[in-house]
Amino acid sequence: MSERTGCLGGAALAMGAVLAAPLLAIYALITGKQGAGQDDRPRLPYLAISRMHRADRPALQAAQRSAERCIDTLYGPAAREAALDEAVSREVSGEIVSLLERVYELGERLAEARQYVKRHDVDAISREQADLEIRLEESTTVEERTSLREAMKGLEERARHAATVNQEIRTLSARLTAASSGVETLAARLARGATDPDQVTSGSREALRDVREQQEAAERALQAYAATAQEVKRLG
Repeated sequence: MSERTGCLGGAALAMGAVLAAPLLAIYALITGKQGAGQDDRPRLPYLAISRMHRADRPALQAAQRSAERCIDTLYGPAAREAALDEAVSREVSGEIVSLLERVYELGERLAEARQYVKRHDVDAISREQADLEIRLEESTTVEERTSLREAMKGLEERARHAATVNQEIRTLSARLTAASSGVETLAARLARGATDPDQVTSGSREALRDVREQQEAAERALQAYAATAQEVKRLG
């Protein structure tokens, strides 16, 4: 008897699934959720905000929010209504992901550089140099003077490099601000384009050009900093 009941229960479940299938299909058609369509939306890189310097966090978070708006525009209802080409959406969103990765990398390099100049404060180095100069004038042995001169050379190298890193911080910070503003502008452009079916594809192509330019500029800034970063690592 239990076997018969089990068979009947399985048959009922199967019949229920068959009857429900058309209703699910109609729901998907109405809502625009076709199977794995939602999986097409790319996942943006994670922002490890706790690892970033507080001075850079506003720009990083603004870039993150703008990138989220870009993806919402490319994969939201407005894009479906405007019949935005899926290939265009994938291409633009892929470049947005790459740009956001560069933006976060800028934030990481800035955090490293800011930590370095905190450890090698220029004013503190100047005070050490002044102290060594006094000790050098008062030294009475050749060995002591030699040792003090070597220490002076080390401080001079630290001072030069700290000044270089300070300049790199200004350059990277300006590039981060520009990239963050670029993502915000991109989000606004995509939103406008999604409301105009006649301009949606061409507008997305223009956005693609802009995001690539921002990505290239960020990459150049990171490459320019690479040599300085190696020196930072060497000096500690």
